[in-house]
Amino acid sequence: MGRMMLTLIVWWTTILLESVILVRCIKNRVVKDYPFFAAYLTCVLISSVSGYIVYEVRYSLYQYWYWAWELVCVIAGYGVVLEILERALESYPGPRRLARNVGLFVLASVVGFTTVQWALEHGASSLRTSVEVERNLRSAESVLLAVTLGVVFYYGVPIGKNLKGIALGYGLCVATIVMGNAARSYLGPSFQAVFSAMSAYSYTVSLLIWSLALWSRYPNPRPEASAQLEADYDSLAKWTRTVLGRMRGRLGKAAGS
Repeated sequence: MGRMMLTLIVWWTTILLESVILVRCIKNRVVKDYPFFAAYLTCVLISSVSGYIVYEVRYSLYQYWYWAWELVCVIAGYGVVLEILERALESYPGPRRLARNVGLFVLASVVGFTTVQWALEHGASSLRTSVEVERNLRSAESVLLAVTLGVVFYYGVPIGKNLKGIALGYGLCVATIVMGNAARSYLGPSFQAVFSAMSAYSYTVSLLIWSLALWSRYPNPRPEASAQLEADYDSLAKWTRTVLGRMRGRLGKAAGS
């Protein structure tokens, strides 16, 4: 009974914080700067409220309801990662375009691969499919966030308080889930209860971070152009074109032989 009461307290606390953050984002117009984040939080809020109703009214359906909404929220959360990439690199068109294209390619690859796998297995369990998409996208999100933050710190790209809060809070959620998934695959089902608690508490901390960071609007600063960042991007783009050209040449020779 004690654990159940604690779970309900955490559940309703997250719903309250999600609602407060959304109201503040609308009131202070942060929603115009970060629409994908607002959409993600709205998705999670709907999932939380509807999930509680299903849990109380028809518990037997709760697991399926949870994973269906989890899939929707994970895809919406990927939009948050793309938004962080865009906003952090908005003053650098070349790197921003590259980051966006890589992010969209990874998303299409994960969803496409899972869809093909599902079709080849003649309609595998929708629950298992949702779990696989969630795991793969979370892993991709962790890599993209790490690379983006690495670029920001390495080149000294200034970012505003709103973006810092969104990146920190969402990064905490993703890191917890990725590490929890790794531990669960090693320790087995016995780790599930600990994993669920870790996810719930880390998400609550993320909501507190967002509450503080998004209470007021702090526009992202416009940095001066970074010659080093642009030069490194040009070198990377040139190297990529060279590698692709060599690959096309080899494929052409192989096809002609």
